[in-house]
Amino acid sequence: MKSTIARLIRFCFRLRHGITLSNSVFEAMVRRVNDLAETVSTLTDADLCNRFDVVRQKVKTGVDVESVAVEAFALIREAASRTLSMRPYHVQMLAAFAMLQGKCVEMQTGEGKTLAAAVAVCSNNNWGFQNCTVKSKCTCWLDSIWLCRPKSC
Repeated sequence: MKSTIARLIRFCFRLRHGITLSNSVFEAMVRRVNDLAETVSTLTDADLCNRFDVVRQKVKTGVDVESVAVEAFALIREAASRTLSMRPYHVQMLAAFAMLQGKCVEMQTGEGKTLAAAVAVCSNNNWGFQNCTVKSKCTCWLDSIWLCRPKSC
């Protein structure tokens, strides 16, 4: 009985703060990214860069960022897979979509905060927005070494 009441209280708390509701929206977006994965994986590196340039141009012409975010995230996920040999997982894509909308994201140790943030920052930076908050200079330095392997589009 206690566990049922505790779960109900937790659910109401999460519902009140928008966690459960917003995750369902992000889940749908991640499913759409997953649907594009097969198509994007067949692209060459040059085609991948060209497709991202098309997405970038759409945003510059006034198309809403969130409407092209799914395609951009699919392209970024594939680029991360090719350049870093690390494919962002489902939970990392959820976090990236939340960060893209300006939400605060909390992840446990080992869940891939750096890779999730890299997806969101990469999309924001390529659309002309530059924002990133860093807690530790040491972490920032280590993450930049890990993520900034030179490979240009």
